[in-house]
Order: sequence, then C-alpha cells, then structure tokens
Amino acid sequence: MSKNLVYPLLVGCLACGPAAPTFGEADRQAILDQHTTFAAAVDRGDYNAAVRSYEEGAVLLPPNAPRVVGKIGIIATFESMGPVGDLKLWGDEFYASGDLVVVSGNYAMNLLPPGSALAIADTGKYLEVWRRQLDGSWLIAWETFNSSLPVPDLSTGS
Repeated sequence: MSKNLVYPLLVGCLACGPAAPTFGEADRQAILDQHTTFAAAVDRGDYNAAVRSYEEGAVLLPPNAPRVVGKIGIIATFESMGPVGDLKLWGDEFYASGDLVVVSGNYAMNLLPPGSALAIADTGKYLEVWRRQLDGSWLIAWETFNSSLPVPDLSTGS
C-alpha cells in the first residue's frame, strides 16, 4: 500500500470512532440534583457526604486561601469555614464540551465564621468544571467560589 494512502486511511479510521456522548437535559438535571444533595449535606455539617460530588483529586480554589487538592483537603477547608445553613445553589449556565461541563452559578448561605457570634448572610458566585465518569455520572474536577459582598472595612481608625 502506498504511503500516500496510509495517512488518509488512518485519519479516516480515527474520525469514524465512537462519538463522544452529548450533554443533554438528563445530564443537566443530574448535576442540579447533586447540587441539592451537596447543599443538604453542607447544611447538616456532613462534609464527608458533601465531597461525594468531587473526584478524588479534585481541585478547590477557595477565596483568600491556597488551592486545595483532594477530598481530604476539601473537607478540611469546608470545616474551617464554620457552620453553614440554608445553602442554596443556582446553576445558571452550562457549557459542555465532550466529557467536561462548566457550570457557572450563584449561591446564598448563612455562615457563622469561627470566633464570631453573628452569622453572615452571604451571596456569591461559583464556577465548576464537572467531568463525566466512566459510568456516565458527573463529578466536580475543579471548583472556585467567592462572595459578592463588599470586603468589610477592617481599619482601626488609627
């Protein structure tokens, strides 16, 4: 066989492979359902259940803190934030490409920071990258979030 035919045949064979699964309404709903399950677990303080939405090596980029890699670190990060209540997540936009989906959304929660006697009603936004697993389920591979509230004035007046 001529070398001139091998390359086009190889490219043609690769292009004829199975198509990547598409991202449909059932996938979108599965992610929204995981948001609901995650929020309920966080409200209970059950961070072991909350991290079931994450891959083992997931990366969390929390505000004002170093990047965190892995479920154990993510649990520790959530625990360090203090108790959370009434967490609500709205996945507003979904952008899919192959086995990855980027979800952009907003959150609201009541947070009792460590050492504080007063809870904060926080609102903010998040960006998640979900990856389709071999079994067809979705898990978070990367996530970042931050508050939309203004930074409090911490000056002492001196």
